[in-house]
Amino acid sequence: MEADTIKPKLTRILAVDSAAKVAMIICLFSWFMLIFSLLHPYLPETLRRFSPGGSGAAKEYLKSALFISVLATLVIALRAFTISGIFKNGVPINGTIDVLKKRKSGGFIIYSYKYKDREYRKTTSLVFTETMSAQYHVGGPIDLMVSKRRPDQALVRDRFIS
Repeated sequence: MEADTIKPKLTRILAVDSAAKVAMIICLFSWFMLIFSLLHPYLPETLRRFSPGGSGAAKEYLKSALFISVLATLVIALRAFTISGIFKNGVPINGTIDVLKKRKSGGFIIYSYKYKDREYRKTTSLVFTETMSAQYHVGGPIDLMVSKRRPDQALVRDRFIS
């Protein structure tokens, strides 16, 4: 498979990249707080006592929601740009799974790979689907995309291309 034909979708990056996912969740939470503060005067008395800032907090929540949205957008854009860049300019390499730990549907793997006569070792968190559980085993191969400029940056191709 040619490296330049592989391109992860933004929705997939948001689904599997931890930094992008956390930025998105924080952004959504800040907008939820803004909406809650706007609705505060119209809520029943039982819900008003749970208000995070009272009826005058909407203006402050708007400022923080906008600020957090800008920061979250920058984080998501940076992660998407970095990941897409690795897939666009990177080198497809096969690595070896050294350690595999599963916990319910999640877990992590530690894998190693060689690039330009140097050995690298990385850890990646994974959500194990049935396909991945059958595919991955200790000592088995793993498909990676490695950055040419920073060979210590490697991505598990299966996480981003499905």
